[in-house]
Amino acid sequence: MAKSKPKKVLKAAGVAPEDPPKLLHIILLIAYGYLTVFTPNMNTYDSNGPKFVALALLNLVTFAFLFSRKDMKTKPGWYYGFFGNAIGMAYSLLMFFSLLSFVKAINLTESVLHFAKIFSVFSAAYLVSVLVIAERRGLLYLSAAMTLLLLYDSISVFSDIQDWIEGNIANINKIKSVYSNKNILAAAVFVKIPFALWLMFFQKKLWRILGMVTTPIAMLAVFFMSARAFYLGLFIMTFLLVVFFAVRYYQSRERSHLVNLATVVSMLLAALLTFSVIESNYFPKPGGKSRTSVGARMATINDPGGGNRLNGWKRSIRVLAENPVLGVGLGNWKVATLKEENQTSENFIYQYKAHNDFLEIPTESGIFAGICFLAIFGFLFWKFLRLFMKNNSPEGLAWLFLPAVGLFAYSFDAFFNFPQDRPEIQSLFALYVGTGIALTSLAFAGKGDKREENDFVEAVALPVPFLNRMFKGNEDQPGVIRSVSPVARVATIIAFLAVQTVSAWVLVQYFNSLKLQRIIKQEILRGKLTSPADKFLSGFPAIPNLNGEAEPIAVQKARYLLNEKRYQEAISLLKDDRSSPYDSRKEYFMSMAYMELKMPDSALYYSQKVYELKPNNFKNISIMTNLMREKGMVAEAEAILDGYMEKHPRNVEALRYASGFYDRAGKLDKALAAIDTAFVLDPKDTIVIRLKTYLDRKFVTSKYKETFDAALAAFREKRYGESVRLFSQILDEKSDYLEAREYRAFSYFYLRDYAKSIADIRNLVENGVTRSNLYNLLGVNLYNSGNREDACTWFKAAMDQGDKDGTTNFNRYCKKTVTQPQFPLPTKL
Repeated sequence: MAKSKPKKVLKAAGVAPEDPPKLLHIILLIAYGYLTVFTPNMNTYDSNGPKFVALALLNLVTFAFLFSRKDMKTKPGWYYGFFGNAIGMAYSLLMFFSLLSFVKAINLTESVLHFAKIFSVFSAAYLVSVLVIAERRGLLYLSAAMTLLLLYDSISVFSDIQDWIEGNIANINKIKSVYSNKNILAAAVFVKIPFALWLMFFQKKLWRILGMVTTPIAMLAVFFMSARAFYLGLFIMTFLLVVFFAVRYYQSRERSHLVNLATVVSMLLAALLTFSVIESNYFPKPGGKSRTSVGARMATINDPGGGNRLNGWKRSIRVLAENPVLGVGLGNWKVATLKEENQTSENFIYQYKAHNDFLEIPTESGIFAGICFLAIFGFLFWKFLRLFMKNNSPEGLAWLFLPAVGLFAYSFDAFFNFPQDRPEIQSLFALYVGTGIALTSLAFAGKGDKREENDFVEAVALPVPFLNRMFKGNEDQPGVIRSVSPVARVATIIAFLAVQTVSAWVLVQYFNSLKLQRIIKQEILRGKLTSPADKFLSGFPAIPNLNGEAEPIAVQKARYLLNEKRYQEAISLLKDDRSSPYDSRKEYFMSMAYMELKMPDSALYYSQKVYELKPNNFKNISIMTNLMREKGMVAEAEAILDGYMEKHPRNVEALRYASGFYDRAGKLDKALAAIDTAFVLDPKDTIVIRLKTYLDRKFVTSKYKETFDAALAAFREKRYGESVRLFSQILDEKSDYLEAREYRAFSYFYLRDYAKSIADIRNLVENGVTRSNLYNLLGVNLYNSGNREDACTWFKAAMDQGDKDGTTNFNRYCKKTVTQPQFPLPTKL
């Protein structure tokens, strides 16, 4: 069996030494890896706006550079081979089906915006493939540059982790380096690891050293980021590398493969051990329990975190089943799935991404688009495995290792997150896909003047069968397409420039919108809208019509109009909005506006529309049922409120409202049941205590009026024995009537039955009654019972609340010994 030489396999496919490197090609290639990372936020709500603009502009610059060269005419295979490649064709068909899905779009504007994003990534992948074909040595410099960026990211993680441990960063989720958030940083680290692995396994000297230094550091950074998806990805990637080198050793019996196997395993174990030691000894542990260890994080891998991923996946499958061919329209996942999500959602915080691109793409663009997306991965993995198992082209295996492992790493992010909308990760996707297409293209043979090069290219090529003849060219020159007519070249240039220019314009509008969205978000978080409404009425561009959290831009404008009491303008603006028919915020704000205009019928109409779309939003239910009660629709309103309370029996805010609603509806028993439940759930809520006191008094007054009046009269006339008997009669039937218990506690005190007075006061305190006079009375009772230490504790508590008697007692009896205390009488009720 032929022996492979993994450290030398790239030399055979290399360009002749005398051929100088194409510097501009290499610079542009590296720019695709760096530009989206270091493009600043520019005061936008979401940094993906300026980053996508930067990517689109880089595409235009690269296109202008490449298509102005003579290579365009002399080596058309470099420029058109993308479309004769199986991966390139799958990607092109994905774009076609994405465009086709426009006919099903609920929100066409969102489809246009999303297409501008994905077309920019598609263009980047295409241009990367041309750059790699034209200058294959660029892959070495690209890998080195990306490995250095990986090293920088990893060191940034360590620095931020130290700040977090020292308390300079409040939460581990605030760690983000130069990226938008922690999740993107974790993904960026993990998805770049294949560059370091390729240098370590298939290069020599300083290149190999760079890979060997960076790989374990990056693994450690992944552990520090506490990202479950990438823990799983790191373990699986290491396992597959072990299998890869074990089989390679079996095939060739070369010890270098065993060395590689041992190296990658030892690196993972060293990173895991280092992390475990630091995590167990230095990481903050709220409640004394570790939440950041690998074991603790992996134990929650099935939890529906990250925006309720599991629920989003289930909704995606159901929506896809209803729209299998064309989907619901590109960029419309967040619009279409809201119809179902709103039936269970209680608030206006929505899941606007599926957290799984493998599901979101077919849901939006149809099952065929989903197949094409899978095919991008599948074709490359199949070719890599074929070369691996046949062991007939070590050169091809070495070249394909980078894009194959790169896409494998990317797939973990795509399965658990939404990298399709994260330009930093999309740049990596474009690099891996473009490289994969270039390496499997028949044009990769370069000059085609070496027989071994032709054999290598034939072994790794992934041509489209029915286009094979066009792109294969002459037998001795597999990289040369027969010809491309001037008309085709001009048409290609015009079409690309037109679509990419329009995409760039759309992305610029998106960028401008994000700047205004940031202002609105900051003012909402501050709790005060200070900007004038006209700033947003005239400032927002037409694209997009949904903000970064899928809220209609019209709703954001209306919020400011309502703040300025321009109610009719808000209503007119919202009536014309069709951006998200299942959102319900439009109808909610219209209901608010009509209420302010004293038009209850219209307000009720739109509140009922909200209820149809979103039956579990309590704020709207409270508005709707109150309007219905005012119109005499008490029974209907009560049935709606009953239905909500049955599904949400532990909502304290709803229980407070329900107690008042039932009371006004003449249902005192239901009002008491609601407030008693609220009191059990939150006994310290002052509104609950006040409502409970009121309703209890109302209940006692209606049922025990004579008894309560007699007990109160006895207390005031200092007939404490009788007052105790009468208050006890009430408490025997209604033990949670706090007012009666308080009177009885004072009665027991005056009867010098301190133990029973203490018991009643402790019951009151346990049930949330925290008045200072009760603290002082409890202290007096305890002192008279001989418990001086506890008495002083309660005297101090009364003093801390400003009680004069408590202050006097604390200063008199808790600072010196007194044999015959004379207490000031406790404050009366």
